[in-house]
Amino acid sequence: AILLGATYLTRSTILFFFLLLIPYLFFFVKEFKFKWLVLFGTVFFLFISPMLLLGYSVYRKPVLGDHSGSRFWVANNTYILKDYPKTSVDRIEERLFNELDSSDVAYLKGAGRLEKEDYLKNKAFTYIKENPADYVKTILKKGINVFSLTYNPRASGKNMFLRQLLHAVFYWPLMLMGILGFILNYRRITHIDSVFILFYLSLIALAMLLWAHTRHTVVYHISFLWGLLLFVQYVSKDSITQ
Repeated sequence: AILLGATYLTRSTILFFFLLLIPYLFFFVKEFKFKWLVLFGTVFFLFISPMLLLGYSVYRKPVLGDHSGSRFWVANNTYILKDYPKTSVDRIEERLFNELDSSDVAYLKGAGRLEKEDYLKNKAFTYIKENPADYVKTILKKGINVFSLTYNPRASGKNMFLRQLLHAVFYWPLMLMGILGFILNYRRITHIDSVFILFYLSLIALAMLLWAHTRHTVVYHISFLWGLLLFVQYVSKDSITQ
């Protein structure tokens, strides 16, 4: 809980993992009594409480949102389906703000942070309501892109060939053997193995709600590294048996 709290203060997207871990501990780990679950959650929130208190002192409510309030809007619009992941989300965000009506710009200039977040969030929900089929395609595209075989986003002025080469040499075999490791050992998956699976599932959930370019997924490769160890263990045992 302390490590997760420290991670959240560094990168708030770890919250997705925390939210998956809580029900797993509650329903599947018999040794993890309810009192320990409460303690786990309490310690986590106590560790991030300075940030929550700071947010409350400024906005009169505990704030867990992003710094600009535009993430959900930027992650759910027509450009995501058309251009993501080849085009950087930063460039998509730039396009969206450039295309705002003058009335939108005038409101956002005078609005506070939470008002801006609600305003832009409503724009995202409007797009979702008006384009349900495209929205489903969008979230599927973002989820599948977590396992992208091509390095993204493309960037002019950078050596994309070298980046793609390194991606192919290191990431492809790591992902393949990592997934195989979990599949081959599915009958004897331990709680530790499950934690690594949940960690990667949290990335998929994050990507489907928001996004995840190639560079954003690197820290989650530890799940594949653990799967690789399971793969090596499985192969080694099979060799010894033979």
